[in-house]
Amino acid sequence: MCNLLRHRGPDDEAYLTDRCVDLGMTRLAILDLRKNLYPLKNEDQTIQLIYNGEIYNFSELTTELRAKGHTFASKVDGEVLVHGYEEWGLDCLRKLNGMWAFALWDSRQERLIIGRDHAGIKPLYYHVDDDLFAFASEIQPLLYLPFVEKKPNEPIVFDYLVDGRLDHTEETFFHSILRVMPAHYIAISRDSHFEKVQYWKMPSVSEETSEESMKMDAERLKMLFVDSVRLRLISDVTVGSCLSGGLDSSAIVSVISRLKDGDKKSIGQRLQAVSACYPGEDIDESQFINVVAENTPIDVNLVCPTSSELWRDLQKLVQTQEEPFGGTSVYAQWRVMQAAKARGITVMLDGQGNDELLAGYPEYVVLYIADLIKNRKVLTATREMLRFADTIIPLIPLIITGVSRTARLLRYLNPEFVARNSSTKNFRFGSRTTLGQMLWDDTTRRVLPSLLRYEDKNSMHFSIEARLPFLDPRLIELAASLPLGVKIGDGWTKRVFREAMKGILPAPIAHRRRKIGFQTPQQKWLFHELHDKLEDLLSSEMRAAKFVNQKELLNLLHMGRRKTLSRWYSDLFWRCIDLELWMREFIPPSSG
Repeated sequence: MCNLLRHRGPDDEAYLTDRCVDLGMTRLAILDLRKNLYPLKNEDQTIQLIYNGEIYNFSELTTELRAKGHTFASKVDGEVLVHGYEEWGLDCLRKLNGMWAFALWDSRQERLIIGRDHAGIKPLYYHVDDDLFAFASEIQPLLYLPFVEKKPNEPIVFDYLVDGRLDHTEETFFHSILRVMPAHYIAISRDSHFEKVQYWKMPSVSEETSEESMKMDAERLKMLFVDSVRLRLISDVTVGSCLSGGLDSSAIVSVISRLKDGDKKSIGQRLQAVSACYPGEDIDESQFINVVAENTPIDVNLVCPTSSELWRDLQKLVQTQEEPFGGTSVYAQWRVMQAAKARGITVMLDGQGNDELLAGYPEYVVLYIADLIKNRKVLTATREMLRFADTIIPLIPLIITGVSRTARLLRYLNPEFVARNSSTKNFRFGSRTTLGQMLWDDTTRRVLPSLLRYEDKNSMHFSIEARLPFLDPRLIELAASLPLGVKIGDGWTKRVFREAMKGILPAPIAHRRRKIGFQTPQQKWLFHELHDKLEDLLSSEMRAAKFVNQKELLNLLHMGRRKTLSRWYSDLFWRCIDLELWMREFIPPSSG
C-alpha cells in the first residue's frame, strides 16, 4: 500500500506494528528534513502518529505545550498533534490551523483515531467490514487489498452524470470505499467500537445585507489574509505559487512580495509563479499575468496545454484523480504542477476557496438579484441588473438550457439506469434558496470539495504540497460572519476583498470583471480537435454503456462539430467520456 503512495512521499517512509494495528506512511519532507522521525511519539511512546499535511500554528502550540511540561523530539509540525492529544484529548483538533490527514494510535486505550482538517484539504479514504478497518490517503492502496470490491457505486454515478455532483457525501465512486468527511475524525477501538465525530462546523453564512461595515471588515480580512499567507510560507524547502491572473492567486503573489524578507526566505531569491496560457484563445489570461509580473518581483513560468497533450496524458490524469472529474480544466492544473516540479518547487500556494467564501462566481449574481426581488427591493435589483449586465448576459444560454435541463439530459443516459435511480434521487441538490445558503452549500459540499480533491491529487502526483491561504479556519469563520452586502453588490463580486487589497493588487487586476481561472478551451478540444479520437471511442464497445446512451452521445459529438453549443453540453459530454475512461482504468469487466 505504501509503495502505491510513493509519489506522495518520496523522501522517507515509516511503519508501526503494535498488537491489532499495522500502520505505514511515506513522507514528503517540508519541515525538519531529517529521516527516521516517524512515527512521531510522545515521551513514553504510548501515542504514535503517522501524518500528511501541515499545522501552521505549530510554533505557538509547541511553546504552549512545552510550558505544560511536554518534551519535543523534532521540529516537525505534526508533533504538536501528539502532545496536543496527550494534553487536551481530541479537543486539540479545534486548536490546529492547517491541513492534515492523520492516524494516531493510542496504545493505552488500544484505540486508533484517523481524521481530516477543517476544510478537508487533505484526503482520507477507508474501507470497513466486520473484521478489518483499512485507510489510506488515496483510493488505489485500498483497491490493492483483495477483499475490497472494485465495483462502481451506482447512486454516486447517477449524481455525477445528472448534476455534476462530486465529493459531496462520504460515499465515493467505489462501492466499498468511503471518505472521511472534512472536520471529522473516526475512532475505532480493539473491541470494534466505531465512532464518527464532527469536531468543527462552518458557521451559517450571514444573510445580513448591510454594507456599512465595509471598511472595518476589509481591514480585518486584510490582516488575516496577510497572516495566513505568511504562515503558509514556513518551509525548509522551496515555495512557489500558482498564478492564473485572477484576483485570488494574484493577491497571494502580491502579498508575498510585500512581506518582510525573514518571512519569505523559503521562496529563494525570487518567487517562482507557474501559469497556464492559451495564446489566441478567448480564455487566455496572459495579459493579466503580465500585469502581475510587471508589478511584482516574480519569475513567471508558462505552460500552454493543448488538446493533443491532453490526449497523450489522459490515462495518467484519470489514474491520478482516481474518480471522475468535472472537466478538462483539471488538466491545466495538472500541467501547472508538472511545471512546478520541473522547476524544483516542493510547495505551491494556490487561491482555492475565496470564490465560495466571498461570492466570486458569476452565478451568485443571479441569486443575489433574485434575493433582492424576493425582499421587494425592486429598484435596487434593477440597478444591480444594469451594473452586472456584463456578468449576467453570458449566463443567459446556460439559464435557458437549464430550464429544460432534465428532459435534455435524459436522452444521453441509459433509460434503465435512470429508472433504477431517479425514484430515490432528486435532480436538485440541497436547499439553495438564498445566496447565503448557496455560499455555505458550495463551500461545504457542492463546489469546493471537488476542487480540493483535484488540487491535492494533481499536486501530490508530482510530490508537491499545495497550500491554500484562503482556507485558514480563521478566514472561513470571518467570511461566514460578514454581511452579504460587503461580499456582492454595486456591480462587483468579492467587494470586500477588492477593498482589502487596495494598494496591494495592481489596479487592472483589482478591477477585473470577468472570471476565468485555470480553464481550457474544452468545447473546441472535445468537439473539434479530438473529434475523431472521441468518435472512435464512442463507436467502440463502451464499458459505461450501462449508464449512458452511446448512440445519442455520438450524435452530440457530431452536433458539437457543426454548431456552437452551450457549456452545459460540453460538460455533460465530458462527464460521460470521463466515466468511460474511469471504468476502463479501475473497474474489472466482471464488476462493471
